[in-house]
Amino acid sequence: PIPFAGIVCDKILWWCNSLLPESLPRPMMELGRAYDHHLLVEFAEYTDGEVAELEALLDRFAASQPEGQVRYHVCQDAKETLRAMLFRFAVNPAHRTYCVGMGMQGLIIDYALPKDFAEYPTLPESEYPCELRLLCAHFGCNVYHESLVFRPEVDVHAAKKAIKASIEGAGGRLPAEHGHGTDYAAPDDTRARWMRMDPSNTMNPGVGGLSYAKHYGSAPASSRG
Repeated sequence: PIPFAGIVCDKILWWCNSLLPESLPRPMMELGRAYDHHLLVEFAEYTDGEVAELEALLDRFAASQPEGQVRYHVCQDAKETLRAMLFRFAVNPAHRTYCVGMGMQGLIIDYALPKDFAEYPTLPESEYPCELRLLCAHFGCNVYHESLVFRPEVDVHAAKKAIKASIEGAGGRLPAEHGHGTDYAAPDDTRARWMRMDPSNTMNPGVGGLSYAKHYGSAPASSRG
């Protein structure tokens, strides 16, 4: 294998990023520097006048807040709209580039919390100190995508398991959107369903804590960690 092949692209991006033009229109970059929290909203008109009603609602909400607390920018053309919509897909790759550039470790998780959960979830940071928490979410449904940054000495694999326990202890579920993969053990009823659907263990061996062996090694789903 080529030495450093896994990080060379991120290193180049890290070194050259400041030389490249900013990726968002100037008004958005200014808002990005001025505020900690941002909401990207795409308006669609299903009935006549719906967009105008939504814009009026947004104006009333902004006017009801303390001076300067809420600001927004309306994309002026198709190019601005495209740049804004594409920018959200750069968030997770940028997290990896940041971690490689700074010599840190990264962990990306997705989880869901109960609809009435209004607090920022607490993670086990006393055991696994986190340098940065970069949070994205689906507005209105309490599904989160969080990019975490850890120092090199932190056991990120152990941290991931502890974070899962913490989120589920608060009534949430991790993972939420992106499946269990081979990193997380799925609930027993989920694994039993998968085994019924794929009795030969051909489609996704090892998923959700199941066996990698053909026919699951004749073991029941509940016995898999």
